[in-house]
Amino acid sequence: MKYFSTLGSDISIEKFGGKAYWLNWLYANKIVIPESYFLFSMLPEEINAVINQVDFRGELINICDKINNENGIAIRSSAICEDGKQESKAGNFLTCLFVKNINDILEGIQKVISSTPNNIKMGVVIQKMINPEISGIAFSSNPINASKKEIIVSTVSGQGEKLVSGNDEGTNFIIEVKDEQFIIPKININLSTSILYELAKLTKQVEKKLNFPIDIEWCYDEKVGLIILQCRPITTIFIKNQIVKITNEFMPEIPNKLINSDKITLRLLAENQKINMSDGYLVMCNCTSEDFPFSSIDITRSINYRGYSVVLLYPTRISKKVIRSFIGDKNNVSKVTKCHRYGIRSLPDYENLYACLETYYKRVKAESWICSIIIQEIYDPLYTGIIKKSESKYIIEFAKGHFVSKGVVPMSSYILDEQFNILFKNEIMQYRHIGIIEGCTLEYGCSDDDSKVVSLPEKELKNIISTFQPIFKQRNVTIEFGI
Repeated sequence: MKYFSTLGSDISIEKFGGKAYWLNWLYANKIVIPESYFLFSMLPEEINAVINQVDFRGELINICDKINNENGIAIRSSAICEDGKQESKAGNFLTCLFVKNINDILEGIQKVISSTPNNIKMGVVIQKMINPEISGIAFSSNPINASKKEIIVSTVSGQGEKLVSGNDEGTNFIIEVKDEQFIIPKININLSTSILYELAKLTKQVEKKLNFPIDIEWCYDEKVGLIILQCRPITTIFIKNQIVKITNEFMPEIPNKLINSDKITLRLLAENQKINMSDGYLVMCNCTSEDFPFSSIDITRSINYRGYSVVLLYPTRISKKVIRSFIGDKNNVSKVTKCHRYGIRSLPDYENLYACLETYYKRVKAESWICSIIIQEIYDPLYTGIIKKSESKYIIEFAKGHFVSKGVVPMSSYILDEQFNILFKNEIMQYRHIGIIEGCTLEYGCSDDDSKVVSLPEKELKNIISTFQPIFKQRNVTIEFGI
């Protein structure tokens, strides 16, 4: 019976485990890796039954003779649950380094296989031991914010195991990707810019071939150059493709990286405090396919619907710009003057909501592995404004029409203390106002009879503050409101 397989053989995750599979993939794609051999996966009781058999021992001795390395060999885990697309299990299992004596190698294999949980089969990688000058980990995309434009690199002197195990934080830095070029930062480590450039180029080449982000363990040896010790998918980036209404009922469906956004948190807080709010929906998807992963957008309009505000939520910016559009059935818009000044604040008009989301997705997937878009119904209020709390004072600004008019139409403003006493007020005369109706920003003029000072009575000011006080007790935010 043959127990070990060589590079270039048919190495499957199911039979040899994740680490063996990816090493063989790297080899097949002509990427430099150490000389490696693979023991098929077993349970602890299975390896205990064969470890001292003559044929097993003879095959292992033959492999060690072929490697013939003064530094010995590395014995690495390759569990069938390791280095997969669902989870990596990095650092969960045992690794034995610089092992030379055949009895120690046999014992190391037993220990590595025994480090797996019950009923999980463990394969083993027998690898030529590299004693590098410097080692590290490289993420082809940023695992925290899912950005394709940032390669994250961590380095340590000598072996990288102390970095993988968490015993050494190493030196960490970001290589920016701009117009397919790599911007290497100035760092005080013994590693040339050319090697870092080669590392960045390699990670992106692998990422492009696989169409998902990867992290690699690498090392640098002056004689051989850059060597990749292993490769695995980054499992923490992706989210579930779905569209949910933003309510506490669906809160478990929203990932933490999104739920911490003010636009979502405020909606959930408002629901808890029974504060009226327009309907909002969250579109969440992974940017792994060429096309937008939804064939239709099936959401129900409320009775107060007068259009949608569509905002790119994650990533928060594309090319450093906030992305927002107003969408609606433009044929339903009454014959009024379009606000040309505010037309430039949104992306180009779209035929419908789906076309807008599809375009957003195509823009995002060039820069990020995940895309999240918030769809919010727009109402047609008489007045809109903001309220914020600064220390013990409440600041309220408002005007007729939609709040998008701030900066074009002057706003009436008030400052009140916590006892609702008005400390300051500035009430303005408003001659025109802006509306956002069915995807259009519209400018309304006022007749002389209709023009008047825009003001709120003390009772209404108190009501506004009382409504939002529960939210201010939990978060220091600025809230937009409508009347």
